[in-house]
Amino acid sequence: MRGAFPYYCSVHFALGMTGTIRVQ
Repeated sequence: MRGAFPYYCSVHFALGMTGTIRVQ
């Protein structure tokens, strides 16, 4: 869970910052 938590956060952050890749 320690490796899944930061990964999920990173993905959410990248998606929010980009706002263009809303496919995932």
